[in-house]
Amino acid sequence: MRKNRLSKVIGLLLVFGLVFSLTATLYAKRPNPAEENIVNLGQSDVLSSPGHNPYIEFGAALPAYFYTSYTNTVPEELTIGLRDCCIRDDVVEVYVDGSHVGTVDSRNGPWGSHPWEYITVSLWTIGTHPLVFKNTISGVGPSGWYYSLSAVPLIKIDYVKVFPDSAYVCVKGQQQFVVKGYGFGENGIKDGDPDPETYEPAGDDTGPVDIEATWATSVASEVGTINKNTGLFTAGTSPGIGTVTATYTRADGEVLSDDADIAVFGGEITGPSELLIYCEGKAPNIHLKAAKNQPEGVTYKWEIISGSDKIGFVGGTTGASITVKGIKKSAARLDVEVKLNYMLGTKTCYDTHKLTVRKPTSLDYSVGDQINHYHPDGSLFWYERYVTFTLKDQFGDTLAISGIPIEQTITVVEGMRGRPVIGSAHTNEDGQFSDHISSRTPIPPNYYRKTYQVITAGGCDVGHFYHIFTATEVTVTRAP
Repeated sequence: MRKNRLSKVIGLLLVFGLVFSLTATLYAKRPNPAEENIVNLGQSDVLSSPGHNPYIEFGAALPAYFYTSYTNTVPEELTIGLRDCCIRDDVVEVYVDGSHVGTVDSRNGPWGSHPWEYITVSLWTIGTHPLVFKNTISGVGPSGWYYSLSAVPLIKIDYVKVFPDSAYVCVKGQQQFVVKGYGFGENGIKDGDPDPETYEPAGDDTGPVDIEATWATSVASEVGTINKNTGLFTAGTSPGIGTVTATYTRADGEVLSDDADIAVFGGEITGPSELLIYCEGKAPNIHLKAAKNQPEGVTYKWEIISGSDKIGFVGGTTGASITVKGIKKSAARLDVEVKLNYMLGTKTCYDTHKLTVRKPTSLDYSVGDQINHYHPDGSLFWYERYVTFTLKDQFGDTLAISGIPIEQTITVVEGMRGRPVIGSAHTNEDGQFSDHISSRTPIPPNYYRKTYQVITAGGCDVGHFYHIFTATEVTVTRAP
């Protein structure tokens, strides 16, 4: 909830009964009484020079030949400057609420010449109402005069408001907050004694005026940070909710502040970057998830933005997670892309996640040393070898995924006949599995056998091998 801390201000107004003027008017004119005012700056009246410049309401946009220069940093003084005004070698008288406060000599010369003539007026000649001053400088007026006036609008800051009063920001995004100052106007607080936390500008309240405040935020650093001088909020890497607060200290020491709600949402999709397809049977699906700890009210929408022929969604697409199945192998690594839209109010954030659909395609293999077993008399009794296979995908990359089903069939193609051997295994986390090859026991002196091994992974034919057995050894070679 937005909170304007006004309680102390309300008390001040009641005690003093609004005895100080809120409508002090500063104007400058030439001594010739027949001439109209050349510059007139008033807090609740106008910013004008009758007959020479257009009538401008306080708070309205300034014409092209006016612009805001800076905020007076010496709140006890009001500095008035004039140059190249009206007629050469003329003088201009300066008044506050009809009281003459000084004379400024106009300066001749081209625009931008120095020095300029200034007069400094103590604010206590205007009143002790706490004020904020904005300095305005004019260029050339419609009649060709050059003049400059550093001055007013006079406005008491009774409360401040942060804009926007709430914001939704994407993770790693930014939001600019600004703060404006307002006064209660000549008649003070409206409707007697309103709730200061919900008070809104009304009636003859004055403002807004730009003010300089100190900014802070309640969110954790991983959710976001705010520049204490500028009000620029930068979201972090994690969702979260909280507030940003602008704090303003008036010239009289009174501290005013206001809050704005902020919700940071969105974030990175988590989950695998690869999935499998098999030639037979069902390959395991994968699950992708939205970032955790989203603010209340966030909704989701998943979509495939590239590779829709290679993957599909299983089930609904509007939850915080999605199930993905493989359909067709990737032609290039990471050629599939999924997008998750996070929606909150009218704002949408998104993240994307790339995938590779991998298919078991080939095998690398290494044959271990032969292990011989002997009779007591030292003659060879039998032998064995272990072969380690490494499963590869369509790109020749190791499929370091555990649990891929492996099937093998071994048939005798030469020599001593026997029944076909069928076996199964699964890959380990390194994408490997092993095969154990051994001879008959005891080994006949003329022993010879050639076998043909076919290996599949997920039903995909990945490798063929020959095993040749003799009376002394077994060898393993790749078959066409």
